[in-house]
Amino acid sequence: MSFSKKFRALLVLCLTGLAAIVLANSAVAAPQTNSQVVPVASGAANLGGFQLEAPIFFLDPFPIVITDLAFTAKATWSGNVTTDVGWNSDNVRQGSTLDVDRSAPVTDGKIHVEWQVSGEIDGISFGPTSVDSDDTDCTPALSGGSSFSCEVSSAGFPLPGAVPSPVIPLSLIQAEVGLGVKFDVTPEGAVVNRGFTVGGANVAGPTANPGPLDLLKAQSTESFSMPCTSKAGDAVNYDLNDYHWTPDTTSTQHVQVKIVNTLPGGIGEAFEYGHFNIGSAAVTNPAFDLKGSGFSTPMGSLLANNVNPTIAPLASFAGSEGTPIAFSAAVSSPCAIGSYVWEFSNGTKSFGPSPQRTFGDNGVYDGQLTVTDVTGLSTTQNFTVTVSNVKPSVNAGPDTTSDWGRLVQFNGQATDPGSHDQATLQYTWTFGDGTPSASGGPSVLHSYATPGDYLATLKVCDKDAACDSSTRTIHVTKRDTTLGYTGPLFSSPSKTVAVTADVVDEYGQPVAGKKVTFVLGSQTATGTTDSTGKATASIKLTQKPGSYPLSATFAAGDPKYNDAADSGTFVIGK
Repeated sequence: MSFSKKFRALLVLCLTGLAAIVLANSAVAAPQTNSQVVPVASGAANLGGFQLEAPIFFLDPFPIVITDLAFTAKATWSGNVTTDVGWNSDNVRQGSTLDVDRSAPVTDGKIHVEWQVSGEIDGISFGPTSVDSDDTDCTPALSGGSSFSCEVSSAGFPLPGAVPSPVIPLSLIQAEVGLGVKFDVTPEGAVVNRGFTVGGANVAGPTANPGPLDLLKAQSTESFSMPCTSKAGDAVNYDLNDYHWTPDTTSTQHVQVKIVNTLPGGIGEAFEYGHFNIGSAAVTNPAFDLKGSGFSTPMGSLLANNVNPTIAPLASFAGSEGTPIAFSAAVSSPCAIGSYVWEFSNGTKSFGPSPQRTFGDNGVYDGQLTVTDVTGLSTTQNFTVTVSNVKPSVNAGPDTTSDWGRLVQFNGQATDPGSHDQATLQYTWTFGDGTPSASGGPSVLHSYATPGDYLATLKVCDKDAACDSSTRTIHVTKRDTTLGYTGPLFSSPSKTVAVTADVVDEYGQPVAGKKVTFVLGSQTATGTTDSTGKATASIKLTQKPGSYPLSATFAAGDPKYNDAADSGTFVIGK
C-alpha cells in the first residue's frame, strides 16, 4: 500500500502536534524547582581579648622587651546558602494537596577577623594598631552531629631589631607578633520565615503561616491543602524570608611570635624559622547571626478544580406514608460540598446532607440526588424510595345509653396517615342487633327495637384496602310508663261496673296489648290495653254499700316497659 505525499505530510503534522500536546502536558505536570543563592552575613561579633602584663624578653639577635601587650578582636562571617524549593505544578489546584520541598544543599562562607593591638616595646608605647586577617574559608554546616573548626591568623606585626639573613641576600631575619583564633562550631539548621499565599491570602499549613521553619541540608517537606474558595487564576507564592543562622560557636585566641626570613628588600615573608605562643589562650563564645533577606517562589496561577464529587452507592430508602423518612449520602470531594438537592418523582424537593421527607401516599418513588461543590462541579445519582401503606386510625366514639326505639347518634372519626388517602376512606357501621350495616360516612342514626347491651362497630378502609375498626357499647333501656284510672268511682249496689285505665309511655305513646289489673275492695278484674292504650274490665258489685279502695296496676316484669299504677276510692251507694 502506498500513500500520497500530501497524506504522508498530513500524518507527520498530526503526529507532531500530538507529540507536542503530550510533551506539553508532561511539562505542566512535571516537578518544578526554584534554586536561589541567598547571601547571608553577620554583624561584627565580639571575640573579646586579653592583656599580657608580664614583660616578654627577646634574646639576641633581638634584644627587645615587650610589656603591656593587649589586644581585642571582632569577627564577621559571610557566605551563601543555596536554597532549593520544589513542587508539582499540577497540584497547584483547588482542592489538591500541594507538597512543597525545601533544602539547602550547598553553602559557602568566609570569616574575617580584625584585632586592635597595643603595648610597649623597650619602653616606647605603640598602638592601638589594627591587624586584619585574610578572608578565611569557613563554610556553614546546616546539619551533621559533630562540630567543625575554622582557623584564622593575622598578618605578622614586625618587631624592631631585624638582622641581615645569611640565607637570602638582601633579606632580613626578623621577629613578628601574630594573632590567631580557632572557631569550633556546632552545626545546626538555619531558620527562615515561611509564607504561603493564594491570591494574597495566607493559607493554613502544618505550622503557623507565616511562621518560622528549619532549613537543613537534607530535604524537608510540608503539605498545604489548596483552598477551594480561592478563585482559579489567583497567584500562588511560596516565600522563604528572614534567614537566620545562629550556630553555637567557641573561639580560642592566642598570641604567637614567629621568626621569619623576609624576601629581598626586607618586605614580605619568604619562609618561617619557627613560632611559639605567648601567654594563655583567650576563650569566648561569640554570638554569630548570619542574616539574609530570602526570596519568593512564584508557583503560578491557581488551577481550577477538575475532580467532581463522588457519591457512594445509595441504598433503597424505605418508610411508611405519613411518617418522615430520613435520607443521607456518603459524599467525598476534594472541595467542600456547597449544596445537596434531593428531587423526587412526586415533584417535591429536599435540601441538605440529611433531610427528612413525608410522603402522603404509598408507592415507589424515583429520586435523584445532585451534590455541587463550592467550585461549581457537581455529580448526580438516582435512588428509589419505597413507601408502605398504613391503615387508618379509627374511633367509634364513647359508650352511650338510650331507650329502645329511640334514634341513637353515631359519630365516628378516622384519620389516615397518608394525606392522599383521607378523602377516600370508606366507613361501615354494624350495630350489633342483626340489622343491616350502614355505610357512607362517619355519622349515622340507628334505633334498637328491644332493651339490652349492644356492641356497635365502625370499620374504616382506605383505598388500598387497609382497614381498622373501633367499637362502642350502646345500653338500651326499658321505657317508663304512666297509668291513669279513667272509670267511675260510684255505683249502686249489685250493679256491673265498667272500670277503665289508660297506659302511655314516657314519650306519650299508648302502651298496647298489656294487662291491667283492677282491684275494687275485695273484687278483682283484668283488662288488656287496646291500640290507644286503654284497658277495660267489668266488675259485678257484690259488696255492701260503703267506700272501698280502688287500684289499677300495670305490673312489673314486662320486657319493654317499666310498671305503673293508679289508685283511688270507690263508693257503693244504698
